[in-house]
Amino acid sequence: MQPAYNMQCIEFRLTFYALSIRINQAYDASEILITLKQNIMAEEESDKKWTHERKLLLLNKRLSNEVDFCAKRKKKSVLWEKVLREIKGVDAEFPFSWDDITRKFK
Repeated sequence: MQPAYNMQCIEFRLTFYALSIRINQAYDASEILITLKQNIMAEEESDKKWTHERKLLLLNKRLSNEVDFCAKRKKKSVLWEKVLREIKGVDAEFPFSWDDITRKFK
């Protein structure tokens, strides 16, 4: 899920980079786009934090599937996908992959 960005913030960044181009011809359009993309990706990563509530949710959903994990009738990757679906059913903004949740649970 993409976070909602404040349009004024993005417009400010574009204006800032446009002024930088006029003042110092060191930037070209591709460098500006790359810089903007890196800044946006950094903001997305900052949203990817394990809060106490997210840890409890992971623990609760994983333990509710303990019988399936112990039975070993299904692949663990399938079970972790199920856990992730259950978590996203509760927290639609949950930013982690099944690989992230398996690493966190261990």
